[in-house]
Amino acid sequence: MILAWVGLAAVSCPAKTTLVATGSVWKYFDGGMEPAGWKAVLFDDSAWSAGPGHLGFGDGDEATFISQTNGAGQTNLTFYFRHSFNLSDPSAFSNLLVRLRRDDGAVVYLNETEVFRSNLPLGPVNASTLAPVAAEDDGYAIFASPVSTALLLHGDNVLAVEVHQANVTSTDVSFDLGLLGNVVFQPPAVTISTPMTGASLGSSHLTIIASATDNDGPVASVDFYNGTTLLGVVTNAPYSLTLSNAPDGSYRLTAVAIDSTGLSATSAPVSVVMAARLVPSGADWKYLDDGSDQGTAWRQGGYNDEDWSNGVAPLGYGDDDEATLINGGPTTNRFITTYFRKAFSVANPALITNLVVRLLRDDGGVVYLNGIEVFRHNMPAGGVNFATTATAAIDDERFHAGPVNPAVLVPGSNILAVEIHQSGGTSSDVSFDLELRPNVPGTPPEATFTFPGENSSFIGPTALTLDASATDLDGAVAFVTFFDGISPLGTDATEPYSVVASNLTFGPHRLHAVATDKTGLTGTSAPVNITILSPPTATMLIPAGSVWRYLDTGVNQGTAWRAPSFDDNNWLSGPAKFGAGDPATTPISIRTTVYFRNTFVVTNRAAATNLAFRVLRDDGVVAYLNGVEIFRMNMPTNPIFYVTVPTTAIGGTNESHYFPTNINNALLRDGTNVLALELHQTQGTSDAGFDLELIGSVSPPAPPPALTIERLLSPMLAVRLHWPGSGFILQHAAQVNGPYTNLPTAISPHSVAPADRSQFYRLKTGP
Repeated sequence: MILAWVGLAAVSCPAKTTLVATGSVWKYFDGGMEPAGWKAVLFDDSAWSAGPGHLGFGDGDEATFISQTNGAGQTNLTFYFRHSFNLSDPSAFSNLLVRLRRDDGAVVYLNETEVFRSNLPLGPVNASTLAPVAAEDDGYAIFASPVSTALLLHGDNVLAVEVHQANVTSTDVSFDLGLLGNVVFQPPAVTISTPMTGASLGSSHLTIIASATDNDGPVASVDFYNGTTLLGVVTNAPYSLTLSNAPDGSYRLTAVAIDSTGLSATSAPVSVVMAARLVPSGADWKYLDDGSDQGTAWRQGGYNDEDWSNGVAPLGYGDDDEATLINGGPTTNRFITTYFRKAFSVANPALITNLVVRLLRDDGGVVYLNGIEVFRHNMPAGGVNFATTATAAIDDERFHAGPVNPAVLVPGSNILAVEIHQSGGTSSDVSFDLELRPNVPGTPPEATFTFPGENSSFIGPTALTLDASATDLDGAVAFVTFFDGISPLGTDATEPYSVVASNLTFGPHRLHAVATDKTGLTGTSAPVNITILSPPTATMLIPAGSVWRYLDTGVNQGTAWRAPSFDDNNWLSGPAKFGAGDPATTPISIRTTVYFRNTFVVTNRAAATNLAFRVLRDDGVVAYLNGVEIFRMNMPTNPIFYVTVPTTAIGGTNESHYFPTNINNALLRDGTNVLALELHQTQGTSDAGFDLELIGSVSPPAPPPALTIERLLSPMLAVRLHWPGSGFILQHAAQVNGPYTNLPTAISPHSVAPADRSQFYRLKTGP
């Protein structure tokens, strides 16, 4: 006998070290021009301002506010930042990682050498260089990159950063930065978003789109594979690869993301089929878009279309996704009909047992194969001509399918002719594409529950409208049936599919939709869990028309007035509605800011788990509960001061309209509470108004879910248990009074085999 011992030797790795923490104090210059020599280690920045990160303006969450404009009143396009840190032993660091927040673009320098730039063009930059695009994340995202340790100095080191705007009208800037040493780098993350796994693709091209991110550096490349075969490499986002004229067959697609440190990650595989197609989507078509009436001869194979234009599908206008832009005619009198033709070859039609046409149309379409109509969608029955309008205006991106008799095919050249019709002369868009697929296996439809969403809650009793979408690869959907567990709620045979459920009991429900196609095949949507809640109990805390303390003298009150302890005995008091220039119970003077305070008592905070406000305000308000801001309406997102004006002036019926808002009760106290509110007016306003209603409410707990039993035909005496919702544990016992034993792995539906004695089941929550 041979024994083997395997041991692991401990390896000492330097601990991760923060050289510069986010939130550190930075020197900054917001004067608009670029200071000469500002990147240098020995540059004198003593005259610069200083403040902790993050620094910026416009988002309302800055630790340090910097100036948007310089002394000349012009918008600053570039801002400059410096931070010094000291190192006694630079050799102690095996790697460095910079983590940057920027809105919009930035360049980072370490000891005068550029180490990272984000959202800025290559080449030299100066104070007028603009970021290519505005930062959609408003500076919240973190952009990271490794940095060479060879740049570190013994003693003082300097990080210098310039942050650039994307345009002269930008309303916000954000900056913060962290520098870490001895980082254990993490691999990137990558997923394939297109195509969806299980898809049967009828295009002439296979487009693969992946998303890839990395927490500690940029993604260097994404490699796309079919099985073990490399299809291509993409080095810049968006990571997309298109295979032209991809062969028929099955594909197992993966994407491998590689970051700047060499670490890699592989996406979950996506399995798709490139289906056989006589005419693929994205094909080249002849088309006529001159508004003429072509009668019927254009549908035949012998028709001469040499003078027609040609282009790649999708063809159309108005949606910004067209491969070929066509002429729609005058915007006030659109061409009703546009014509399309395509020739394709079939060597032996006898080998084609079935044929499916799939049409993308906006608004309606009629398809002819070798002069014979084989399919129409969203068009009236009977004869159609040049002036026939589509049944309805429909704007969607889906293909609609129907079976075609393969006997219409002929050996050799065949002609598809399609006419696309508008619903009227003012339509804003047209879309057309088509697939013709042979020998399509019977495919069940796909159903998707579109409303309500997962974990939605509704106050009952209610008539709840349920919505679903359904598509079928090889034909039409006949109807969609909606279910609550195993109980049908209703059926709809007309798209868009919906039913009204008016008898849902209080408690959890597990909904799904089943689509049935013309051949009887069915497809079931993913389940959606919802809860019908009992009506809440409500407590009026501040009625409309209540008496408030108020101050309308035009004197700036700063911030102390918001606190519960503030003494407002010298303020005036009166009942709402307060106003000026309009009918009011208590007249007030028109000021940029008027202050209001109301004291109310709560005897049971647990009975007010939610606060519902109805506010009448002309023009804007900011409200504070026990000294903390809880909401603002028609006010900018920046910090609020005495001179801050509302976003817009309120006029017309809005002056007497109560605007609802809901707030969590976390700031509410048992006992005395204070609601403080400041009413702001636009400059030069002629009227003012204010009133408020505050209601505390609590929803009763949801009742336990219903546990239902379905008898199975086989095996004899077997049953299946169903229950809606999630988070429940099924228990069983031999006696109704127990003891009960948990079945922790049981999920709905749960099948129970026949037994020679009675069994009792119940649901419980918690462990």
